[in-house]
Amino acid sequence: MPVRLPYNGVKIGWLPGIFPHGVVLAALIGSVAGAADLPLSLGGGISAGNLVTFDLPSLVAFDPSLAPTNTSMDESEACFEIGLPISVLRQSKGISLEELHIQIAFAQPGIEVVDYLPRTSVESAVAGRIRVEKRQDRATTVGVSADGALDRMVRGNASAGVNEKDGVTLQYELLPPVDVAVVAGTLARRSAVYFKFRPAVYGVLEGERQLVLVVRAPKQWRAGYLLVTCRAEGTRPGVPALEEPRWATQQTFLVGLFLRQDAEARQAAWQFLEAERQLRAAAATWDKHSSHWLNRLSQSLGITHSPIPNDWWQRLTVLPPNSSAPDFVAQLPPRVRQAAETYLVAKRRLAELASDGLTR
Repeated sequence: MPVRLPYNGVKIGWLPGIFPHGVVLAALIGSVAGAADLPLSLGGGISAGNLVTFDLPSLVAFDPSLAPTNTSMDESEACFEIGLPISVLRQSKGISLEELHIQIAFAQPGIEVVDYLPRTSVESAVAGRIRVEKRQDRATTVGVSADGALDRMVRGNASAGVNEKDGVTLQYELLPPVDVAVVAGTLARRSAVYFKFRPAVYGVLEGERQLVLVVRAPKQWRAGYLLVTCRAEGTRPGVPALEEPRWATQQTFLVGLFLRQDAEARQAAWQFLEAERQLRAAAATWDKHSSHWLNRLSQSLGITHSPIPNDWWQRLTVLPPNSSAPDFVAQLPPRVRQAAETYLVAKRRLAELASDGLTR
């Protein structure tokens, strides 16, 4: 069943207290469906369902990088480059794909985006400048004429004149009209970055595009993960007047990060993603068959405080890695509880690598 989100769609939100630096994607509300590659229904348009799908790797290696110009760092910091390929496929020809939104946030403190590609850019269907020429002519005529009759049978006319024509020619050049193709920038004190892609001149939004981030982090940074939200918007041509012509769909992904050639970091990132996948599968199965029976039982007995919150999955997802397990974890069914505990351990292990809490 699609997850219903707020009317204006999901944007990056900053929730103080969730992480030490106060950053988390509000789109994590839909992380169960998003990470499972399920459609999210957004307000302001019908759900696109499987009309548009996104794909990106589960693990991405990062490399040390030169610091961009005007980037200051102390001896304990270094720059790293992250390349993230994102693929977009339109599954139906009956829709118009008009805009893509990509938002990327780091889930650990101390990471700052100092550069990114692509940058904001425009496209034009006209090559070069447009030349404009305007001419204004002015004509002057001077002359005399005579008209008379000699008698009743003879009549004559005489005239003489001089015509003069001149003008002014104005020539100038205009920049060609342009369409915005890419809009990009940072968010939340440069701890996240966003990209918006529009079809512009060439009209192509499908296919794979490479996003590149350069971040400033502690020199010992070895592993971590990204929260990536992908959103597509468009219209359905020819729909009846009473139907909503606009549609939107969104998916959220976790992407593990590790320092290239660091086998321990790669293994920790992979274990975290596998633990997240198993927890998601266990949660989906339990929600489907039991539908929070413990909560319903508590409500039927008049117990207002429910032992398991309805958003328990989201709370686990945004829980800081160094925090202890919430009390409601002990109330989960055994299989789900085991998956939740494994997930929290894997997240803690990855956070230790991210802060170099482990020795190499």
